[in-house]
Amino acid sequence: MKLLAVDIGNTNINCGIFVRSRLVERFSISTQDTPRYKEVLRSRFGREAGSVIICSVVPEAADYFSK
Repeated sequence: MKLLAVDIGNTNINCGIFVRSRLVERFSISTQDTPRYKEVLRSRFGREAGSVIICSVVPEAADYFSK
């Protein structure tokens, strides 16, 4: 199973995809692009169900991820 780790900062949203305990992909998008996050995540993560861990200092951006 895949795990998506998301760190939402004021400037960038940094993401890592883990399979078991190994980081297999890392990428970031601008926090300004938060409304596009679904498109970006689908292109990187696919439609596979998995676990997600989110940490954020930007509550408005975190709301997009919880939907």
